[in-house]
Amino acid sequence: MRTLITTLSFCLAIILSGFSQTESSLRTFPDHYLEKFVSGNKSNPSDGSRQLELRQLMPSYSFSSYQVKRICEGFVTDEARLSFAMSVFPRVSDKENFYIVYDAFGWFSSVIRLYDFVKTQSIQAQQPYVLPSEANYIGPTNCKDFLSAADFEMLFLQAQTLTGENPRKLFVLSVVRNNCITTGYLIRLLAMVPDENQRLDIAKQAYAQLYDLNNFSMVSQLFSKPDLLEKFHQFEISAHPGHGFDPLPPASKPSCQVDETDFASMLESLERQSFNNTKLTLVRQMLSGERCFSVNQIIQLVNSFSFEASRLDIAKHAYDFCSEKDKYFLVVDVFEFEASKNDLLNFLKSK
Repeated sequence: MRTLITTLSFCLAIILSGFSQTESSLRTFPDHYLEKFVSGNKSNPSDGSRQLELRQLMPSYSFSSYQVKRICEGFVTDEARLSFAMSVFPRVSDKENFYIVYDAFGWFSSVIRLYDFVKTQSIQAQQPYVLPSEANYIGPTNCKDFLSAADFEMLFLQAQTLTGENPRKLFVLSVVRNNCITTGYLIRLLAMVPDENQRLDIAKQAYAQLYDLNNFSMVSQLFSKPDLLEKFHQFEISAHPGHGFDPLPPASKPSCQVDETDFASMLESLERQSFNNTKLTLVRQMLSGERCFSVNQIIQLVNSFSFEASRLDIAKHAYDFCSEKDKYFLVVDVFEFEASKNDLLNFLKSK
């Protein structure tokens, strides 16, 4: 078993070389708290209570591989260790050392499952689809208490082990019919189904059990054929009225303008995000529905990004949600590079 683990560790090091290290921008989980937590586990053998406490702590910290290993060793069962290791993996700052976590497991089958999970994460880090975040979602839902990340990853790994398009399609259908899922989960599942006609069929069936309905439009990324893309949009429009969140009649419709109090809360949410892609997804979620923003608010949203490409992307996306389109040229001054300024000006000319 030791030889096999060593081989897996070598493969894992190669896989993890493709990950970015942006997780290090989070606060590091304090060692003194780790010791307190590990010591407390000795007097409290309940895996459930430990998992609950860790889920509350994880969003605020990054973890070293060593810390993950220590915490895993405090659990009673391999299942609890695996659940925690999978959940915390996105927040591990030194993924190249993650192989040491293998030593915390009692069963080699658990090591294999964790190894396959990490390998899957590497593939997803390179996948071309934008996955919306449900962390700060506010909007209509078709269900509550969507699948935890750990539970979803277990199902996702099961789907990957299936060979042949039909068995995988049937498994994906079973997942979307019997669980409350997010749009991000749905996109990842649909990407496993090569046939776009089948993707459309599954997407329609998944809608009834979808948590973040306002993000459903992002499933359109899965369709390259114009006729299927049109059918998807037609379904999206037709499904909207059945959930009671259509716009109110004009006579009683409130102003779409986001007030400064709400906007300040939005900016605070953005400041808490450490990852550029997460921030992009969150801003796109804010720039949706019936909301509209002043030019000054849009300038602040654009300025919340460090990367020029992201700023330009949001500046273009925000145009349709601006209540002062006649002043939109002011956004051009936000950009440092002439190429970006010209790109936005050409975009505005096309409107």
